[in-house]
Amino acid sequence: MKKILLLIISIISLFTFAGCQKGLDSDDIDLLTINVSPLSMTLTQGQTKEIKVTAKTNSGVKTDITSACNFSILEMDISKDVIKLKGNKVTGLLPGLAKIKVEYKNLQIGYPTVIVK
Repeated sequence: MKKILLLIISIISLFTFAGCQKGLDSDDIDLLTINVSPLSMTLTQGQTKEIKVTAKTNSGVKTDITSACNFSILEMDISKDVIKLKGNKVTGLLPGLAKIKVEYKNLQIGYPTVIVK
């Protein structure tokens, strides 16, 4: 499933990206892949972890594009009040399950799952 998701993201990325973004030069518009990490995490109540996003170009250049991404909690009944999200930092609040939407240039590139114990 992860390979299929990465392939889809890669194909969409090749057709979507046309210009500069934070951390990328105009010469690096040939994006090959975007990686969201981790795609799943387990937190205890009060624990905080970060989500990182990197882009790799056809020329092999890897760039951290985390600061150019938008992060939001998917609105599901099960995720309400389970986590707090500030930028790419996720804090566990109450036991449960939550999903986070990660976007780069209005392209949805990942849905990390968070379990709070």
